[in-house]
Amino acid sequence: MDTPHSSEIQIVTTTLLGAWTWNLEDDSVVMCTTLASLFSISRKQASEGISLYYFLSLIHRDDSGRVRAAIGRAIASERPFELVYRVAGDGMRWVRSKGRCYYDRQGSPIHVTGFTIEAVPVTGTLHTSLLDRLTEARALSVAAKEDALTRQIDAAASEARRLLAATGKGEEDEQA
Repeated sequence: MDTPHSSEIQIVTTTLLGAWTWNLEDDSVVMCTTLASLFSISRKQASEGISLYYFLSLIHRDDSGRVRAAIGRAIASERPFELVYRVAGDGMRWVRSKGRCYYDRQGSPIHVTGFTIEAVPVTGTLHTSLLDRLTEARALSVAAKEDALTRQIDAAASEARRLLAATGKGEEDEQA
C-alpha cells in the first residue's frame, strides 16, 4: 500500500510531544523524554544525545530522505522549517516538527532547535491507519496468545472494513 506524500494530505494537530535540539558541532540530537518514548530510545540516549544519522533512521524510511533534505535547506536558507513525517518507532505515528537553525557571530550554523507535535492525517490515510492499527493489535494479541482478544479485533476490523466500503472510504484508500 502506498501512503500519500505528506503534502497531499491534511493534518490535524493533536498534542505537543516535546522539544529537541541538534548540536551540529558534536552531531548530537537531544530531546525531552516524551519524544524519547515516541522514537523508542532510552531517557539516557535522549539526554546525552544521538547522532542525526541515528535519529533519521528512526523516521519512516519513505520520509527520512525528505526530512534530511528539508533540514539542509533550512540551514542553507536561514529560514524556519515545518515538516510532517512518520515515526517508525513504537508503531507508525504521524508527527509535525517545526524548527530553525541558529548561527554563531560568524554566520556558521551551530544548532537546530524545534518542537514536535503529534499529527493525525485527515483523508483516506486516516482510515488506512485505523486498519493498520487493528492489524498491529491483532499481531500483538496473537503473540500474547489472547484468543478472545484476537477474535474481538478480527470482528472490529471486519466491521471497520464493511463500514468503510459502505461509505466509499475504502475505495479512497485503495486509490491513494
